[in-house]
Amino acid sequence: MSDSPVLVGVDGSDSAARAVDWAAAEAARRHLPLLLTHTIELGAASYVASTVEWDLAFDHAKSIGIAALDAACARIDELYPGLAVSTAQNAGDPAAELLALSRDAALTVIGAGHLNTVGTVLVGSIATTLLRRSPHAVGVIRGSDPADDQPAPRPVVAALARNHPCTEAILGWAFEEAALRGTGVIAVSVSTIYPTADSRAYATTCGIDWRAIEDERRRWLDDRLAPWRARYPEIRANSVVDSGHPIASLLIHASAAQLVVVGTSHRHGDVSAVWGRSVSRAVTVHAACSVLVARTETADLRDRTDDSRSVLSYR
Repeated sequence: MSDSPVLVGVDGSDSAARAVDWAAAEAARRHLPLLLTHTIELGAASYVASTVEWDLAFDHAKSIGIAALDAACARIDELYPGLAVSTAQNAGDPAAELLALSRDAALTVIGAGHLNTVGTVLVGSIATTLLRRSPHAVGVIRGSDPADDQPAPRPVVAALARNHPCTEAILGWAFEEAALRGTGVIAVSVSTIYPTADSRAYATTCGIDWRAIEDERRRWLDDRLAPWRARYPEIRANSVVDSGHPIASLLIHASAAQLVVVGTSHRHGDVSAVWGRSVSRAVTVHAACSVLVARTETADLRDRTDDSRSVLSYR
């Protein structure tokens, strides 16, 4: 397994604290080091320096960050003794600094409090930068990690679409997360061809066998799951083919899950243009649970041997 760290940003907020707890649990499960990072926002320091000396303002901001890192380390030492933890503090733009560190991370974790939205659109946030540009997977965390405190662990949901370049990466992350958490996988594919009873009735009058179309989609989904079920025989994996709006369907499944895995890719033009209208973006913004955004670059699953199941293997 890769020894790249799980990376998480620390800023002293409640949202960041939840992300730190989640990232520490993830690092402990995967036997990976944890890297905590804090960025001194120069813009904020400059604002303070309008009334006091720059050096004093900078030192004050630095001390606040160090205190937040120290508090996070103390909590992790208590919860996960023996976990390898390192810290980094930089000065500059938090999004740019976190993005730079994410290039060498197995997984980057942020709190959902870093999602700045207007309606359903991500704007000007750390999350925007990471979700559009990070080369590896990003976790957006809501609430605590429920994996260890539920009598019946909630499942991991894998959101799948036909011809999506991240299908294998999504399934890899979903099955590995389920195995680490001792829960199952629900693979969801949503058909928008005939989403309502009226549209199906109209298709029937036109001589279109919409049931055959749905059956073919179920076969496609089961075919995608087959190698992962064989690789993880201990994992209960259910397939669900819904009809309707993908976002609405996935949000319903997310309400009963502990994690949703979605995908996005850098391989089709400018991902920043695509992201604003994607299902993945909407699920990340609105899901009731934590969301992991997988990348095609995360792992080369086609070349993996049967006895190597981790998705944390980099090209």
